[in-house]
Amino acid sequence: MKFGQVSIIRPQKHPDKELLTELPLQVVQVKETADSVVNNEKPVHWILFTSHPVETVEMAMQIVQWYRWRWVIEQVFRALKSKGLNIEKSTVESYEALVNLSTLALIAAVQVLQLTQARDGGTDQQISEVFSAQEQQCLNLLNKKVEGNTALSKNPHPPEKLAFATWIIARLGGWKGHKKSRPPGLITFLKGMIRFNDIFKGFYLLL
Repeated sequence: MKFGQVSIIRPQKHPDKELLTELPLQVVQVKETADSVVNNEKPVHWILFTSHPVETVEMAMQIVQWYRWRWVIEQVFRALKSKGLNIEKSTVESYEALVNLSTLALIAAVQVLQLTQARDGGTDQQISEVFSAQEQQCLNLLNKKVEGNTALSKNPHPPEKLAFATWIIARLGGWKGHKKSRPPGLITFLKGMIRFNDIFKGFYLLL
């Protein structure tokens, strides 16, 4: 990671001649190390411009963290759009119906995003914060169905953690469950949640 100060020069043909001739900014450059690259993807290489002061490594890391949080928002939009819930193709006509649909879709998108963030157990979030007691019962039964016979194909997370549910939902979404497999992404979790909700409807009727 590198950081420093740069100046952006005003375009020569800009109509507003009262603008500053130069705009001082801070720039942070960060590159991903080779050992964290997944499969054949290109390492992350960000060059971030900011008006916030950057004088120390800690301040530079704060800029990087803010930009990482921006991608959380982008993931929510991705879940709502064509590759996810596809609310853009909705045929509702009234404002009220669109608001209701968007609200329900946003709730679903945030739930899927929570699963994505908890997939490695890093968030340490409790399963009860996302799934009801009855949904947890259904997940426990499903876990026995999607687990394999070997130790490596077992759900590695404790049942009280959200990561336990993420492993099951990812399997329902088509993830193979192998450690060498590419980590399940947002669309995989979205497909898994759609399938889980269909299964849970039948499970609920039997309670």
